[in-house]
Amino acid sequence: GIWCHATLLHLKNEDIAKALQEFIRVLIPKGVVFISLKEGTGEEEFVEKFSSESARFYKFQTVESISDLINESGLTITKIYTINERQRWGNDKRDLNWVYCFARK
Repeated sequence: GIWCHATLLHLKNEDIAKALQEFIRVLIPKGVVFISLKEGTGEEEFVEKFSSESARFYKFQTVESISDLINESGLTITKIYTINERQRWGNDKRDLNWVYCFARK
């Protein structure tokens, strides 16, 4: 399987599509993949408080937009949902929504 947490969010959609094709190439039949991305629309470059002083690119996704990319790749979504960091892991976490997706080759 492939665990891809908070990684594809640094790619534009055309590069996400290429990465998904590479996932398909390396997965065994019925292999699984987990993908997480920051929920939202659009893209921007900014510095996160907890990381280096260098700005990083972020491409935000909705359940619908990442579903489209995953379905177009040929992977089959088995579960997709959003989760809020603060609600899930406590008040000291960011008020940030993530899209979590499990898919199968």
